[in-house]
Amino acid sequence: MNDDRQRYAIHAAVFAALANPTRHELMHHLCGGPRTPSQLAELLAVSRPNVSQHLAVLQREGLVKRTRRDGQVLWEVVDPRL
Repeated sequence: MNDDRQRYAIHAAVFAALANPTRHELMHHLCGGPRTPSQLAELLAVSRPNVSQHLAVLQREGLVKRTRRDGQVLWEVVDPRL
């Protein structure tokens, strides 16, 4: 029973992260492939600091990860099934 409660708590945290419209839209764009914070800010018409705050929430929930390629920071979805 304890395992079920832990699983439900994890699911609730993920759903809460995705309940925010900006984070939901970020995930939508990231499902299309890795993007830089600047690209995401432009797509969403918000500031880079705002994008970074939302990405931090998604990363904390294990939904996205940050990588470096060719001197750029890219964000991508951890599990493409999302």
